[in-house]
Amino acid sequence: MGILVTAALCLPHGFLLGTPFPAGIRLLASEHRDQTPLAWGINGVASVVGSLGAAIGAKSYGFSAMLLCGAAYGIALILLIGPRVRRSDLARAQAESPVPANR
Repeated sequence: MGILVTAALCLPHGFLLGTPFPAGIRLLASEHRDQTPLAWGINGVASVVGSLGAAIGAKSYGFSAMLLCGAAYGIALILLIGPRVRRSDLARAQAESPVPANR
């Protein structure tokens, strides 16, 4: 039962974390196709560094501090980048993108 509750709690977060990157890749590919491999590389490095940093930070400062850092990062990202990307831009990028959409 505990596994089902944990999975149900993690599913929305995993979905929300996995959504911006493919959308951003489509948007980038429509504007600057030559920079798409760089974005994939940065994503890979950030994933490794972020997970290691979170583990070290949780060990050093506690899990609550890392949760607050994650929340602050998410809020800052929404406030800084959110207004710049309009739905119309994303829809146009998806229509023009050479990257196939996952359906």
